[in-house]
Amino acid sequence: MIRNRLLRPEVLIGLSLVAILLACAMFADWIAPHNPTRMAPTVKYLPPMWLEGGDPRFFLGTDQLGRDVLSRLIHGARTSLTIGISAVAIAATFGVIVGLVAGYFRGWIDTVIMRLADIQLAFPFILLALSILSVTSTKSALTIIVVLAVADWVIHARVVRSRILVEREKEYVRSARALGASDLRIMFLYVLPAVLPTAIIIALIELAVLMLVESILSFIGLGIDPPAVSWGTALADGRRSLANAWWMLFFPGMAIFLAVLAINLVADGLADVLDPRLKLSGIVRRVLRSKSARETDTAVVEHPPLLAVDNLSVEFPLEAGGTVNAVKNVSFTLRTGERLGIVGESGSGKTVTAMTVMGLLDTAGRISGGSVRLKGRDLIGLEESKLNRLRGSGMAMIFQDASTALNPVFRVGWQIEEAILLHQPVSRTEARRMALDLLRMVNIAEPERVAGSYPFEISGGMQQRAMIAIALSCRPDLLLADEPTTALDVTTQAQILRELDALIARLGTGVILISHDLGVIAEFTDRVLVMKDGEVVESGKTADIVTAPRHPYTQQLLAAVRKLEGEEPVTERALVHSPG
Repeated sequence: MIRNRLLRPEVLIGLSLVAILLACAMFADWIAPHNPTRMAPTVKYLPPMWLEGGDPRFFLGTDQLGRDVLSRLIHGARTSLTIGISAVAIAATFGVIVGLVAGYFRGWIDTVIMRLADIQLAFPFILLALSILSVTSTKSALTIIVVLAVADWVIHARVVRSRILVEREKEYVRSARALGASDLRIMFLYVLPAVLPTAIIIALIELAVLMLVESILSFIGLGIDPPAVSWGTALADGRRSLANAWWMLFFPGMAIFLAVLAINLVADGLADVLDPRLKLSGIVRRVLRSKSARETDTAVVEHPPLLAVDNLSVEFPLEAGGTVNAVKNVSFTLRTGERLGIVGESGSGKTVTAMTVMGLLDTAGRISGGSVRLKGRDLIGLEESKLNRLRGSGMAMIFQDASTALNPVFRVGWQIEEAILLHQPVSRTEARRMALDLLRMVNIAEPERVAGSYPFEISGGMQQRAMIAIALSCRPDLLLADEPTTALDVTTQAQILRELDALIARLGTGVILISHDLGVIAEFTDRVLVMKDGEVVESGKTADIVTAPRHPYTQQLLAAVRKLEGEEPVTERALVHSPG
């Protein structure tokens, strides 16, 4: 498919023209028939060889000093391309890093960077270059490169920032944080590969723009100093001699036009090929090596509960002022190996509670009261580095939609290996073996094939099994499952729940299952919390809540569980299948 995309006629034309351009730049000394700076006044203003008065030695004619136009164009390609590529490389590298930092961290960092960018954008691109070059005595290639890079970084930074703002909110980023990955690792290993295709396309387009800008600057007399030659200086010579030699202006102009067209055609073709779901991030992957970071908690607490949440309150500020209390004085405990269900409609506060436990609360949210303790260790206010050591090993999370929680640019097997390497001192080879064992553990029949596949290449059920394998890869004490089967069909949902039931029973993992479906909660959990508007309105043993709900809201939730044809009521199923 990639080959077909590159073999489109317009892309092939672009690639051919770019190949010619690169050949001219790399082999100008061998291709050019004459020295581009050698002057021969006796043969000045010769027309192209096919016109009357032309000379076969000068295919495209000569200029006002008798220099060969073709040779100047070939050597000018080297200068213009070198300036353009160098300026884009500097601007893109700086812009991508700045945009990555601004978009990922947001807050005051984003505000400062973007206001500086706005100030620069308010000053037109060309005028900025003109203002710098007009006070520069020497206009070398390096000077032009720096000027163009300073003027161009803003474009890259703004485009990358806008993509990062979208990517950082996706489930696979939260999933990476839930595994204990640091901000630096998430930025460069998880998020950057997803925006790199866009950055590459923008860089190609800006290469064409900067080559055009360099020509404009030379055309108005602010380009590279003689005797160096670029397409812009050749164009400037043609402007001054237009009355006597039209070819001096026409051929440099056509060279610039074809080069810009070719680069844009290639960029258009690459935009179809550089899909974030394809193999893209091998270089980035090798830059940040995996490190084992598991830390033993030295705090000694005598037989505390696995998880203790006490009077937890979370609020979110409103733009118009005031706050919304998303969670209000929620309290519960969870013992090792116990299964707790949290049930409620959308907006009831159940997911915010889970995110707060994991330390993944959105930056706008604020914990206004209460405590969260894992094995007696208070998690609220704990340093991010210490939370990262707990995430994935001490506690892990399964997110609602595996298709978005899995990183689209890495193979499934690599993502499981990454979870293992973050917390266990094993080699990549050993992590690979463990990843395959985990895939077998979650009942994937072809673990090698699935491990070598990208998330979009496998079914939703396999994606969810892979998410479970990642979450259980380091055998966490606590597992939070946020509606882990909602996106699946009923049959696959039942299979996944049965398999998860058997796995956590074998591992002795404490589980918090979040769902809006009281039927699912009834079949899976020992105890249940019913949440409404951020508060716990009823709690107790699952069998008691299902058979004799006291609160009207709980009764409404039970009534919403539709009886399928030929299936006994949910209350009877709960009593038969409930682990409690």
